[in-house]
Amino acid sequence: MNKTGSTIELFDELQKELRLLRKGSGLALWKLDSASLLRQMIARRLDIPQTELASTQLYGYLLHEINELTGSELKRALKCAYALEESTASSLTRRRADLSLQMERHPDTLKAYENQAIDELAHRLMESPSLPPPAPIAISTDKPLEQALQRTVVEGLGGLYELGTHASEVLRVFGKSRQPYLDARVECSLLPSKRGSDWYVYRYRYTFRSLKTTFRIGVVTSTQDSSILMATGLFDEMIQLNEGADFERELPGIIGNCRFVVRDMETDSHQSLWFAEVDAPRRRELLGSVWQIDADTCRVIELQIPVAEQTVSTLYELRVDYDLRVDEHYAYWGTPGLMYLTTLTIDISQFPRRDTWQFFLKPFLGTTFTGSFDPGGNRFSLPANNWITAGQGVVLIWQEKQPS
Repeated sequence: MNKTGSTIELFDELQKELRLLRKGSGLALWKLDSASLLRQMIARRLDIPQTELASTQLYGYLLHEINELTGSELKRALKCAYALEESTASSLTRRRADLSLQMERHPDTLKAYENQAIDELAHRLMESPSLPPPAPIAISTDKPLEQALQRTVVEGLGGLYELGTHASEVLRVFGKSRQPYLDARVECSLLPSKRGSDWYVYRYRYTFRSLKTTFRIGVVTSTQDSSILMATGLFDEMIQLNEGADFERELPGIIGNCRFVVRDMETDSHQSLWFAEVDAPRRRELLGSVWQIDADTCRVIELQIPVAEQTVSTLYELRVDYDLRVDEHYAYWGTPGLMYLTTLTIDISQFPRRDTWQFFLKPFLGTTFTGSFDPGGNRFSLPANNWITAGQGVVLIWQEKQPS
């Protein structure tokens, strides 16, 4: 690359922005707001105006470019610095120290690897796009954000797959939500229920970043209804009760035990929000276009997120508790949409009559992740650090232990 004086200045500034993304907890969506030159370079490569490039598309395309880097040691060092894999420590120094032990390299050597990788990444981003022009897209739309996402899919995956005219089909796999869940950490626990040993409380909690105005949860009693409603893009989460469950009995407890917290990471402040049920006329209006579903066979709860908390620097936290019967013999967690999952844990240590059950975990996450139970077999941990899509998740199955 033949650099003029102004080009050298741009190159140095781009390197500076890429190095700053390593600090603290690593690469995160909210940090990209201040990376103005990085946004400019990626918008140019995607051939779209900067104003139409959402931070989620910028984030996804940057991950693609990082994966295209040459040199396995350099790439591994940069991914660790950005907290994309290996150590999940909250400081850059700690992540380097962890990787130093694994690679048997001095932390200063790893820092040099990172800087070499950033140098190559900056060169790639400043060069003219090397990928072929985007293939024609079969979706007709005037929405700039959707067009940007389409181009990102074609550009980002085009180096790995020959999409041809199938870009629209790839988009449908990602779901209808245009705002993926980023930096998601998921924790599921199966706890004793006040209803007795024939019941348990299914509790899950996850934190994530996204851009939300409303958070809406559907409550159903059928796996089929849950899948159909989640695919509509109208819901951010689904709660599936036991078949035949009484909504009038269950819903007050669900609303009382569902909590949504918004945390502003810049001011270190947080605010709790509470769900309320959507009334019957509004529920029927909402589901009017979903002909497969009888609006009376589900319930809807939702909350509005304050405008001040609708930013990429906000960390959202969802906490859900509800009662299920032990004799169903399975518990399930599935991603509500496109999600960058960092960790998933499942705790069964307090399950009713824990010692009488044998448990089996069946992940279906689209790829192979290395997870493990603790020595006591009570807590499963999965460091994923990868993308998962709608319909993927894990199932926990249990059966009574056979007499020895």
